[in-house]
Amino acid sequence: AKLPGFAQKRTSRLQLLLYKYLFDSLVSDESLSFPISSFFQKLRLDPNRPLSKQVSDNIRNLRKAIEADPKYTSSAFTADNEVKEVEDQQETLESTMRFVLRLFRFCPPSEKKLECRYEQQGSKTALGSDIFDYSERWLL
Repeated sequence: AKLPGFAQKRTSRLQLLLYKYLFDSLVSDESLSFPISSFFQKLRLDPNRPLSKQVSDNIRNLRKAIEADPKYTSSAFTADNEVKEVEDQQETLESTMRFVLRLFRFCPPSEKKLECRYEQQGSKTALGSDIFDYSERWLL
């Protein structure tokens, strides 16, 4: 097995650049202005649609664990003054999305140096890696 050719490496680089751009946007102050309403409208999703009981229970347990941790009680986490969920109320697409967007605010931005590691699919044997610097100019 050998490393992929130039075209595949370029595709992988572009994919990593895009992931970094999206991730860093989510962890920045810009995430507060994410157009949630437009997002649901464009995808024709009902933001008030309840999620399944199992998913709602998992999200509620995660909320409780996070709310019990002092580092998440900052104004960044409660910035949108979300009303606390009633104990047996099901989560909705919108409430879950708002919750996840706030969680991203606690992540640091990703590194400027990116690495794409290549492995053999069957054995997971390392074939090599491609290390490069992030370039928003190249991406956009």
